[in-house]
Amino acid sequence: MAATLICLHCGGELEGGARFCAQCGAESVACSSCGRLILPGDPSCPHCGTPADPVVSDGLRSPDEAPSPMADIVERLRRATLGEFEVGRELGRGGMAAVFLAHEISLDRKVAIKVMSPGLLMGDGMVERFKHEAITIAQLHHPNIVSVYATSSPATS
Repeated sequence: MAATLICLHCGGELEGGARFCAQCGAESVACSSCGRLILPGDPSCPHCGTPADPVVSDGLRSPDEAPSPMADIVERLRRATLGEFEVGRELGRGGMAAVFLAHEISLDRKVAIKVMSPGLLMGDGMVERFKHEAITIAQLHHPNIVSVYATSSPATS
């Protein structure tokens, strides 16, 4: 029976193989030898001493792969929302966008952040379509439909 992994940040249980905690969004890295969690950036495992594998900050690729467009978006999202949200793991992805679990710091709650796919950002009218979708959903009130609290235009930096 596999041991339950516990988030080093909040103490919550990590889902099998998760890199980010579903409760707080904090990043965790499993030791390649003993499987226990270590903090990103630790030079070695405090439990068995095994040197840590290089950590890729976006969590979406291995160190030998080229950065994906979505990895760049995730990094931009984390920088743009620093101090407001702690962006965690990807919850899902569709043809138009990816959705990430995040923790809204000021209101101490879990939220989902939907980010438009990079390939669509330059398409004529796609940003407007994405915003129109958010406006439409914000008008709906149903227990099975998420609430929309804010929209933001793509960062230019």
